[in-house]
Amino acid sequence: MDNNFETEKLLLILQKVASDCEPSSEKQVSIELAAKAILFIHATGQQVAFQTYITEMEEDLTDEEKRFLATIGLNC
Repeated sequence: MDNNFETEKLLLILQKVASDCEPSSEKQVSIELAAKAILFIHATGQQVAFQTYITEMEEDLTDEEKRFLATIGLNC
């Protein structure tokens, strides 16, 4: 997984995905929450801390957790 945290790029990707969603759908609400989380990380200067967390989290995952994440399209 690429842990490069480029706020603008991530938000543009989420915007593109959101444009394919029905307004107020669970998918749309989830994308909105993800965008707000990205903005919070950026606004509070936590990009490096978040990247560190992601790297360490991936190292600590069990095989079962990795399999679960893979089933939902998140490969670690």
